[in-house]
Amino acid sequence: MTAEAVHVIARARTARQTRSLIVIVVLAVLVFATFCVSLSLGDFKIPVVDVVKTLFGGGDRATEFIVNRPDMEWFWDQYAPDEATRRNPYASPMRAPSLAGLPPAYVVTAEHDPLRDEGFAYVERLSAAGVAVNHRHYGSQIHGFYTMVNVMDDADRAVADTGRAIREAVGAA
Repeated sequence: MTAEAVHVIARARTARQTRSLIVIVVLAVLVFATFCVSLSLGDFKIPVVDVVKTLFGGGDRATEFIVNRPDMEWFWDQYAPDEATRRNPYASPMRAPSLAGLPPAYVVTAEHDPLRDEGFAYVERLSAAGVAVNHRHYGSQIHGFYTMVNVMDDADRAVADTGRAIREAVGAA
């Protein structure tokens, strides 16, 4: 966790900030519920793009900060415990033979995140396949910063930027 996040959370004593933290928890529950519904419908939608690399890849992000390799192993054990499902391109999009023809993508990455390198590789692969990609990288952030709206400035910016991208995409359709 960055020093900024520690200090911000430690100072979160006002009613507004307390409500914001409650909203973050509620949003996390909603995201998990959506994930469960998506899983039950066979519509795999998760931020990991290559489970094999996430679980068995190297790098300094594998053991640092809030989310680390043991956490990712646990998540995958819950999500897709068998190897065949983990290698399925619907669970690990980087394992698809081609990404050509996919709709435009908006990808958010954080510097101190075990999924950062995967995110960058996914952006490169999408671009190489001719898919329009808008990639926003937050160089001082951790995995999960996006959920800290009204607590961290980068989270506010990330959510606002995502909203703009969605509005632009919908307006262009």
